[in-house]
Amino acid sequence: AAYLCFRYWRSTQSHFSDDCVLIQGGGYSGFYFMHGRLESLENAYNRTYLCYSAGCLNAVALWSGYSGLQLVDFGRHSQNLYVQGEMPWINATEQMIDNVIAGRGLERGRPRVSALERRARKNPKFLSNLNIMTTTFQWGFIPTLTIRTPCSLVELKEYLLQTCWIPYAT
Repeated sequence: AAYLCFRYWRSTQSHFSDDCVLIQGGGYSGFYFMHGRLESLENAYNRTYLCYSAGCLNAVALWSGYSGLQLVDFGRHSQNLYVQGEMPWINATEQMIDNVIAGRGLERGRPRVSALERRARKNPKFLSNLNIMTTTFQWGFIPTLTIRTPCSLVELKEYLLQTCWIPYAT
């Protein structure tokens, strides 16, 4: 279904070239597999992406310059916080998203300016290359696919959370 949505969406967008990539979700293990595939794409940093669920976080992680091992560390950090009782499980996703967007250094625990934030300051329009499939509800109860493009890092976080937690139409 995601592929059909992608084909339709791309056919309605006259300004997209063949460099547009669909990144599907895949859960926890699929996230790491897909990250490796994205890293191997030619010109991966300048492509346009349509994504949902964990797939969207992959594009953000790629733009942030994180290796697969760094992403594993982020995941383990969130998992350890949960296991140690310092964070409820429901916050694990948001913790992972915060780590990838904000680039929090786990080794020292102090925030730093991430590569993503530097890139956003230099060229705020680069976020328009990320098109996130989320679910909205028509008339309050009919799940509908919506494709959203963030204009800021705050919107990016909001859309990433929405695509991870409301997968009815995505």
